[in-house]
Amino acid sequence: MFEIVSAPVPPPVVGGASVAGIVRPVRGETHAETAERTERKSAGDGSLPE
Repeated sequence: MFEIVSAPVPPPVVGGASVAGIVRPVRGETHAETAERTERKSAGDGSLPE
């Protein structure tokens, strides 16, 4: 059954889905880190957490 379903799906579609599955979480982490830095700067602390 898998062969029947996967045969019409071109490799670029599979590759694009794989890349999107990796890029989304990485971008989410980057946005979270940026938000943390902004929060620390607005708090006036400026030091790194230990």
